[in-house]
Amino acid sequence: MRSFRVDTVGRLQMGRDNDEFAVLVRAVREALGMSRADFARLAGVSGATITKWEQGERGMHALNAGWLLSVASPELRVRIMRVLGIKNVVQFAEGLLKAARKLGM
Repeated sequence: MRSFRVDTVGRLQMGRDNDEFAVLVRAVREALGMSRADFARLAGVSGATITKWEQGERGMHALNAGWLLSVASPELRVRIMRVLGIKNVVQFAEGLLKAARKLGM
């Protein structure tokens, strides 16, 4: 298991794990019983962004990944953390702070 990296604009860089992460994004949405449009409104992004996340065509911003973990069921949360290589919540929080700093927040 490896840790996620954050690029210069705060997007997660997952390499080969991106396809599995894309499946999990869709699994969270479907578990919530939401359409892409409703999920997009909840996430504060466009429907096109949700589609790109679910197809593995666009990296997710680290702050969006934090949101995704907050709305995911405990089972899906564990799977997301495994794909991202997160061993504990403190590690992930440190990654979110790093992403926020890169954005000047």
